[in-house]
Amino acid sequence: RRVALAARRLGRAVRIGVNAGSTVHRVGGKPGSGRVDVMVESAVRYVETAERAKLRDYKISLKSFDVPETIEAYGRMSKLTDAPLHIGITEAGDAVSGAVRSAVGLGILLNEGIGDTLRVSLTAAPEKEVLAAWEILGALGLRRRGVEVVSCPACSRTEADLEKIAAEVKMKTAGIKDAVRVAVMGCEVNGPGEAGDADFALVMNRAGNAFLYVGGDRVRAVKRSGCVSALLDAMKEKRIE
Repeated sequence: RRVALAARRLGRAVRIGVNAGSTVHRVGGKPGSGRVDVMVESAVRYVETAERAKLRDYKISLKSFDVPETIEAYGRMSKLTDAPLHIGITEAGDAVSGAVRSAVGLGILLNEGIGDTLRVSLTAAPEKEVLAAWEILGALGLRRRGVEVVSCPACSRTEADLEKIAAEVKMKTAGIKDAVRVAVMGCEVNGPGEAGDADFALVMNRAGNAFLYVGGDRVRAVKRSGCVSALLDAMKEKRIE
């Protein structure tokens, strides 16, 4: 209550955050309550306190390491309030496992229309958290920013070291802010289809070269050793920044 009153007096917004790792195991003297029950009831009590203090500028989070638990908690809370929900999987893990857990949990919630702000929590540099968040939003078509690289898996048809080429494309386009889709494809089977849907594309061919696509159209063949440079030049010609 003191925090709510101070925030209201100072004109500050408050995040009412409930973390599964720091909630009590009973609320209202109810033994045996499940953790989701405890999280939701705790959040409701905090919200009621904020409302009694006439604080209106707040958002709510109910985070857990457990993905299904988090999804259930937010789903239930979304039916109880119209207040903004700040979503996230807490203590999710390192840059790989944490990003996967966050993508699964946040992806499901966002696809159901739940969530107004979000954080990807990783045991990694904050910049990687932001990057992962943008990737999640981009995958759902909610936000597009920067270069989205579409690349195929390694298979027997792959005509080049696609992992190396795709990594080079991603590295050399990292500073671009315009929303652009780039396809890097390993063969002429699925390559043309994906290239047709991309803004720019490189499709490896059996002749040891690569076809450069711009706006879905095949422009020319380029040397494989210089295909990334040719791609970057094409992006500059279109004033991609």
